[in-house]
Amino acid sequence: MAYAFEPSEPIGDAVRRIAGEQLDRIAAHLRDGDVHGARKRIKESRALLRLARSPLGDAFDAENAWYRDAANRLSDARDIESVVEALERLRKQTINADMRKKLTIERRRLARRHARGAQQRIDAVAGEIADARARLASWPAIEDRFASIGDGAERTLRDGRRAFARAMESPSAERLHDLRKRVKDHWYHVQLLRHLWPDVMKGYASAIEQLSRALGEANDLALAEPLIHDELVREYAGSRRAELEWNALDAASRLFAEKPRAWRKRLRGYWRAAHVTAAAPASTSSP
Repeated sequence: MAYAFEPSEPIGDAVRRIAGEQLDRIAAHLRDGDVHGARKRIKESRALLRLARSPLGDAFDAENAWYRDAANRLSDARDIESVVEALERLRKQTINADMRKKLTIERRRLARRHARGAQQRIDAVAGEIADARARLASWPAIEDRFASIGDGAERTLRDGRRAFARAMESPSAERLHDLRKRVKDHWYHVQLLRHLWPDVMKGYASAIEQLSRALGEANDLALAEPLIHDELVREYAGSRRAELEWNALDAASRLFAEKPRAWRKRLRGYWRAAHVTAAAPASTSSP
């Protein structure tokens, strides 16, 4: 099923279902050597945990730590992969033939580096999936009421507003990376709750995704710059990163204009309306 809550599905059932399906997807990505896909599913899983943080209690701390450590073990392989992809995007964007050649050389050099050492990390995480799946049965019961996820949704937006304020105060690569993580958490929560009002949530999620992508590309270039040997390529990457960061902060100022309490109240309204619709008997037309 989809990475989303269904209005007719009890919250506790939905949380366990989605968590289990995510573990299946992580395992499949790792079997295929797809580090990027595996880390994306891990991030989605951590966002699910944050949404249900309050009712999960101690289980949240244990599971969040495992997913965090799994992502960290895969991060080195993914970081180099991201740098290679960032350089390829730059190569496609420039019409300067000499710059394209330089970018190709840098990309190929780093791609060779990516190939070394990734498989051991992949195998180690893959070997722990079965235990993670078994732990789902020991998670505490989650009440089927909006407050079970409302606290997490509100907390995530509040954390994002704080990260945005810090990034505006001093837009360092570290603070922008932290902002990106909080934006992605909010984006994942919107995806999880998109069936509450699909027409509205789809457009909202799309805008957040664009912001997340800009922050992601900027972060990839920040990782790439110290690894690039050619000075002209490094300067070109830095210029593009600055442009992406400026556009991202402008978009983030709109995303975080809504206060967390108002966001929670709005979601609660969507939740109640969706549940009324889901509980209503299907209409029938006269023959």
